[in-house]
Amino acid sequence: MIDLRPYQQASIDALYDYFRTRDGNPLIVLPTGAGKSLTLAAFIKGAIDAYPTTRIVVLTHVKELIAQDAQAIIRYWPEAPIGIWSAGLGKKIKHQITVAGIQSIHKMPAKFGGTDLVIIDEAHLLSKNSNTMYGRFLNGLRQHNPFLKVIGLTATPYRMDSGILTEGEHRVFTDIAYEAGVGDLIKDGWLCPLVARNGATKADLSDVHTRGGEFVANELQQAMDKDYLIQGALDEVGRYAHDRNHILGFCAGVEHAAHCADACRARGWTADYVTGDMTPTERDAKINAFKEGRTRILFNAMLLTTGFDAPHIDCIVMLRPTKSTGLYVQIMGRGLRKHACKENTLILDFAGNVERHGPIDQIKVKRKSEKGEGVSVAPVKECPNCQALVHAGVRECPECGNLFPENETAKHGTEAADAVVVAALEKPRTYTVDRVEYERYSKIGKPDSVKVTYWCGPSTFNEWLPIEDDRAYVKKHAVSWFWQRGCVCPNHVEEALAMVRENRIPSPDTITVKLDGKYWRVQSVDMGRRRLDVASVAEHTRFDEVAF
Repeated sequence: MIDLRPYQQASIDALYDYFRTRDGNPLIVLPTGAGKSLTLAAFIKGAIDAYPTTRIVVLTHVKELIAQDAQAIIRYWPEAPIGIWSAGLGKKIKHQITVAGIQSIHKMPAKFGGTDLVIIDEAHLLSKNSNTMYGRFLNGLRQHNPFLKVIGLTATPYRMDSGILTEGEHRVFTDIAYEAGVGDLIKDGWLCPLVARNGATKADLSDVHTRGGEFVANELQQAMDKDYLIQGALDEVGRYAHDRNHILGFCAGVEHAAHCADACRARGWTADYVTGDMTPTERDAKINAFKEGRTRILFNAMLLTTGFDAPHIDCIVMLRPTKSTGLYVQIMGRGLRKHACKENTLILDFAGNVERHGPIDQIKVKRKSEKGEGVSVAPVKECPNCQALVHAGVRECPECGNLFPENETAKHGTEAADAVVVAALEKPRTYTVDRVEYERYSKIGKPDSVKVTYWCGPSTFNEWLPIEDDRAYVKKHAVSWFWQRGCVCPNHVEEALAMVRENRIPSPDTITVKLDGKYWRVQSVDMGRRRLDVASVAEHTRFDEVAF
């Protein structure tokens, strides 16, 4: 029997814990490449071993995923009582475990009326509207079995049109039972590291409108499908990806994909493209040629995202700007699978998507009550010499040694963050402190605290000292902070600010920061000379942002 990875077993254990204590339909969130199909197979075998009469339907939407899930179940459990019901695969066999395409069975809930458990792969594709193929089929199953349970598997537990899958009046899923972080899985060696480089070739998107939270498709293709943009991008592909052998390109439309492939072939590169308009036979032949290495570069237009499994992909070329968080994560996910032929996957971004969305392990989805798109945007800048994406505060490009102007300010504000594709891989960094600023910080319903801002060149890093908090386990941070500087922690914010004005709190020479969530947190300080002349008090009170 195949051994499960620790997080795969943990996700299965979380499902059993959920059903023991909760009454709902849970989600399991595993990144692309983390082995959702194997996790699904192991859970199914365990469920039937424990409850031998359990009848299970595994639902998804494309034939590739149907075949992938069925094969995973058989590999894990060769004697599994399994059938496949899919018009695309030419099979209509019902069994105790039926892996099916929703398009093939959505009109026949009565035929599957004895189902106890439905597992939906790529659950993020479920609409918020209950009157869909999935919604009607599940409602029909519940008429035969009101105790029906539904489990969802996905790498992205949200939709762009309605937010988190567990919210909304007609939601199918009620809770996230388990979620594995993509950054943690990369850091632990289960997934392939991603490295990014910004493209110097950029399109003008000023005339491209937004509709439904995404760029208007025909306007986007018109902006991107220009010969000088395609040739400029391919020049950089030749420069930066010369040692990459399995390159997947994402284009803004069918004509754009065709033109990109033509331009590659004109350079003597083996390239092709696939679209949804092709016949299944033609499309499969092109995809197989890419998977077998006969085609080096394969372009596609909104096709090879969900369900496309090609672990050998070692470079992704993004020629399609997107405002969709989910699409961005799915595109990046094509490079997460590990393979012996690569150490990492190179992301060549000619669409501004990395700067637009930030690291894939720091995506934050806003609740329905919040305004705006749920995207973690990283303050970054691009080296004008080599187009490397670098931290907004660095003064020398780590890739080519280019020196940035001393008076340059952070591109997206003063909060320091990073342009890396995977935040969890970042090591702590040390910065020289130019000056330190203190101010009173107020948050409604909380005791006042002191906000400490370290100015390090054009970047800033913040700490909050909970001086007036009565809880000892909270205030201990402030006590330790003052002790490290040879001072006794005061009991009131005004006392601390008075100490600053009287030059009684020394400032560090350097600080070391580590990426924690979206921001860099101060990890340690080097007091060095214990400087007393670089600190000041901001004579105002900073309030937490509150929507009235």
